[in-house]
Amino acid sequence: MISSDGSVSIDPSLQELIRAFEMLDPPKIVEIEYRLHYNDVGDIYMATHLPTDHPADTKYVVVTDQSLYENFWKYRVDQGKLIEIVHDSRNRTALHKGESGFRVVKNQAALLLEDSEDFTNTEFYVHRK
Repeated sequence: MISSDGSVSIDPSLQELIRAFEMLDPPKIVEIEYRLHYNDVGDIYMATHLPTDHPADTKYVVVTDQSLYENFWKYRVDQGKLIEIVHDSRNRTALHKGESGFRVVKNQAALLLEDSEDFTNTEFYVHRK
């Protein structure tokens, strides 16, 4: 409240609350460090970013790019550097529509039909040469 002489009077309980807030420590800034922890073969088995979460005595690399940190499962570590894992089965067969070959449900090429299955709406795919 403002009194007639222009001074402001504050409720004592509010003054106590203000003093309590002034005694609080300011929030601490937490330094984030993105670490990818790996084993002896280079497989990444854990990702941490808070100092309190970093285990002691582990091998790790520090990454500055958060997308690398979030997609750590796509990488492995070789000589302290991240290497992207390339999954290539080398077993690919290109197919195209044909008059014979693999019988599938029409417009659903992923649904391969066996010879014993009876389905009326079908089409065929053959190996591309």
